[in-house]
Amino acid sequence: MEVIYTTNFDKIIEKTHEAAGIPFRSIITKNDIITAIPDRRFIYKFHGDVDHPESLTISEQDYHRRTRLSDPRDIRLFSDAIGKRLLFLGYSFRDFDIKNIWMRLQELKIGLPLADRSLVVLQDPTPAQVERLELYGLDVVSIAKTNDFSPLEDFMQKLVRTSVESFHGYQISNLFQRRHPHPIITMTKLKAVAEVVNDKTVSPQDRARILRRS
Repeated sequence: MEVIYTTNFDKIIEKTHEAAGIPFRSIITKNDIITAIPDRRFIYKFHGDVDHPESLTISEQDYHRRTRLSDPRDIRLFSDAIGKRLLFLGYSFRDFDIKNIWMRLQELKIGLPLADRSLVVLQDPTPAQVERLELYGLDVVSIAKTNDFSPLEDFMQKLVRTSVESFHGYQISNLFQRRHPHPIITMTKLKAVAEVVNDKTVSPQDRARILRRS
């Protein structure tokens, strides 16, 4: 894993890397990006870091500013998402700026095979959550909700094994084949569409694109 993106302000990911002895470099400011040397894992603090108050994305104005894709972190995520399959862990996909980036990305990826869709791993997601995320062009991987992280650890170990075994054949997508190859209209899908229609953070243009995809 070359790059990690996080919207958290805290230092948990960094401290975890330090405890595991994994070299990393936090990317917070423009200067971090300019001077970064790809000799270790990059951790992009997408909404800033507590030690750099000027970098934080908190207010509504901050989020709207980020939708212009003027921040280097936005450009990097957009670039990575075009050429790679991303894995979201426990992310609700409700941040306005990231949804905006993702909708622009989907316009560029129209016509690509299903295997190129990115994945979201969630604990016991509701049917409505699954349908809503699929409307955004994401496949949901459901794991059991427990008091520990064993289901997530099992999933990650299986993902690593499958990745290694399938590296030369590029067959990792087989692990996440959708249950239904053809669209099926369900009540949860209708509820998901209604949620998108009523979501005030989605622009009219993006709302129209989502509904056309559904």
